[in-house]
Amino acid sequence: MQNGGHIVMNKEFGPQIEKDLIHIFCDSIGKNGYLGICTSPTLNVTHIVGPAVQDEENSGEDGIIQWCKMANVSYDNTFTVYFDIHEDIIDQFVYFQIVSKFVNEDGFIIWRIITKSIATTSNFSDCIASLDIDVLSLLIAKKAVLMARKKKINENEVGNFVDEICYDILYQSSIKDKIVPDVLKSLPRSLFLLKMGPLLGPILQHPDDIEYTRLLFLNSCFEDSLRLLNPALLVAHVEDDQIGLVPLPLEDLALQSRNILVLDHHTDILIWSGSYTTVPEYDYIREFCLNYAKEVSARRFPQPEIRTFSEGESDARWLQCRLIPSHKDDMALQDKSFPQITLLSAAERSDLMSKFHRTDEISYNQYLVELFPRLYKILQ
Repeated sequence: MQNGGHIVMNKEFGPQIEKDLIHIFCDSIGKNGYLGICTSPTLNVTHIVGPAVQDEENSGEDGIIQWCKMANVSYDNTFTVYFDIHEDIIDQFVYFQIVSKFVNEDGFIIWRIITKSIATTSNFSDCIASLDIDVLSLLIAKKAVLMARKKKINENEVGNFVDEICYDILYQSSIKDKIVPDVLKSLPRSLFLLKMGPLLGPILQHPDDIEYTRLLFLNSCFEDSLRLLNPALLVAHVEDDQIGLVPLPLEDLALQSRNILVLDHHTDILIWSGSYTTVPEYDYIREFCLNYAKEVSARRFPQPEIRTFSEGESDARWLQCRLIPSHKDDMALQDKSFPQITLLSAAERSDLMSKFHRTDEISYNQYLVELFPRLYKILQ
């Protein structure tokens, strides 16, 4: 079976592997696929990242700069394209043409051609304003993960690459007006999550788990990649007998004993119950969270592992290690980054702070002060 080269971990064997096999058979729309990319002469494609390998024999033919082979073709096949500019652009638009070819289930050869024009500008502010910060974050993250997979490059060098490119973008964008544009202010946070998360971070994992997650990230679609980079943290909220899930900042200040939390990290969905909520009368809320996790991941490939645990249990570390340790910040910074904490009484807040042990991890604000001291104030 040609599945595009997905690695199957031992932990997936069981109910998860059955769902994964169903996904492979149901979502595949063809085989023997090819992807070609042609650009304006001023551009040069440098990398194509995704579930494919380069077809060196045909690349360059018929004006196509790059051809790639796809073992399996499905609706969510996604590719990340990097390019550089090797001469000044004088035209008002640059062009990308994407050509795909595959054999469908009936044995017919299917061609698809998409041409995309992108406006150019000589105005730096207009260029910055046009950025999609999520796309920019993922482009940097995928390049960093590619570097991390090279055995000759150590993790410190990859971390320095992330910090340097982030600093250069922020510094260059703030030279004129001495302020970082609003569109870029969330970039350092996304890259901080990259450095502390399972793709590059210090979380203790087996090398196979790290390689598995990195390959999945490189081959994933936009939404799945974003979930791996910047996972959603939700808290269960009950009002008028209706249960809902409300987004929270991805910080350890959410680990309050009265909360039931859900963290969707794509490969894992974690459900955490605070010590106050472990009694049976809260079981219906946990059941709601469990059903939510099953629903949002029903068509996900590979199927995530859904874990449930309570405050104080050893498995609770899986959640805490994925949260920004904002308990290390002063109260004013905590109030700003995690407004929900202001609802606690002084005694409740003191009790929350007493739960955290001393670690070497730094908070996001400490990261900014340490690495971007000249930019820290204008990032606030």
